[in-house]
Amino acid sequence: MTIFPRLSAARAAGAALGLALGVTAPATAETHLLVMGGGSKPSSNQVSLEKNVNYFYRVIERIGLGNAQRDILFACGDDPTKDDVQYIATASDDPDTMRLIEVLIGPGKGQSMQYRPHDIGGGEAMSSRDNIVAWFDRHREGELDQLNQDDQLLVYFTGHGGRGPKDDKQNTSLYLWPNHNIRMNAFTQELDKLDPDTPVVMVMVQCFSGGFANVIFNEGDPARGLSEHNRCGFFAAVHSRTAAGCTPNVNEADYKEYSSYFWAALCGEDRLGVGVDRPDYNSDGQTDYLEAHAYAMIHSDSTDLSMTTSDRLVRAIEVPDAKPGESRLSQDSAYPDLYDVADPARRAILDGLSERLGLTGDNRSRQAREALNNARRQRIALSRKQRTIAKELAAPRTELTEKLTERWPELSDRKDPAALACVVEHAGPIRQAIAGEDAFATMIQQLDELASIRVEREALTATIAHAERFLYTCETLAKTDTLLRFGKPEYYKAYYDLLAREMATPMEE
Repeated sequence: MTIFPRLSAARAAGAALGLALGVTAPATAETHLLVMGGGSKPSSNQVSLEKNVNYFYRVIERIGLGNAQRDILFACGDDPTKDDVQYIATASDDPDTMRLIEVLIGPGKGQSMQYRPHDIGGGEAMSSRDNIVAWFDRHREGELDQLNQDDQLLVYFTGHGGRGPKDDKQNTSLYLWPNHNIRMNAFTQELDKLDPDTPVVMVMVQCFSGGFANVIFNEGDPARGLSEHNRCGFFAAVHSRTAAGCTPNVNEADYKEYSSYFWAALCGEDRLGVGVDRPDYNSDGQTDYLEAHAYAMIHSDSTDLSMTTSDRLVRAIEVPDAKPGESRLSQDSAYPDLYDVADPARRAILDGLSERLGLTGDNRSRQAREALNNARRQRIALSRKQRTIAKELAAPRTELTEKLTERWPELSDRKDPAALACVVEHAGPIRQAIAGEDAFATMIQQLDELASIRVEREALTATIAHAERFLYTCETLAKTDTLLRFGKPEYYKAYYDLLAREMATPMEE
């Protein structure tokens, strides 16, 4: 098996997309940015995907890549006539009117899906499979526009993804416009067109994105051995999980998806423009990609169970079974033993999640599992309570609308758009007409209780995610220790070469 034959440890440490471990790329090196994303059709091209691209533009400016060569493949491309972005429009900007709509019409009824052309600055091409193939053909080894070994390529995909087939579950896919897709193994073939020494870093936030961690293997298949190409990646979700973040909600304060935290850590500013302390877990004076990933693992309250290519490597490489009496680490090993194996970024994950979960002592994996199970049980109980309260809203709502229909007959049919328009137009008089009604007070109390339950559920969801990430990191460390101690000698080098790539930093122009 060939193990990165064209990369020395120093080469991997210094070349993987920028400045790593103090090694500077030649002055002639160029950084290329390939941004892909959007939905496969308007109804799946949520406004958050557009906003992710616009935030990324700000990020690259802050990290010194504002003049980098940039190619954007997004949704339908640069066509201002197409209404391809989906967003939520509210019936009123007045919070009291929106609450009245909840009372009389129903929760969420004051919102509607609208569409408009996307706006990411212009010049983008369609995010089609043909355009992806054409891009890699244009930059392939031996072409005039080829990416050389001293260049760097940063690939960012913000869109949707699909599961792998039953017989190849790691072979997940990117959804592309219009209603097309490209699977991981086919995307690996496109990456293979580049010079093997060209450092490639991938940041992918689609559902099931972890399947693309397999690009480190020949043809995307661990059974075919490690690829000689210099690449690594960071992924919002493991191959079997959906990812948070695709939403038509226009309020960016509510965005909790993986790349929001990843890019904030890297550039020192979140998507709302608030400063962020850039992590430096290895105390080298800069923030690398793996540290940005660790920051997201610690601070994101989304459902994401995120991963890196090194996480995949230690799970994919087969190691001989333990011999009788041979001691190996496991996910449930003593915390100090797992901590000793960890690199600085993963130590930060363990420390940060221990603090968030209140874990102490040597048996933290067991504590994390208990926290996980307790949070799941509590969330189920809250879901039942939500359903009960939602049913209880029906009777007082009917009582109120019956009192109002004589004056406002449009309210007799809540499903008729005229009912919503009536509430918006006559919100003040309607509110005055029911202000003293017991049913109105009851509904306000129940709606407040539902809002409180939603907050509790979000907190429990965050606890579940934190516990899952802690256990996943412990499993990674146990498998890392097993690979390095009992695997073939070449795997030792392969692991540290890959880790060095993940510890690279963007090279400023």
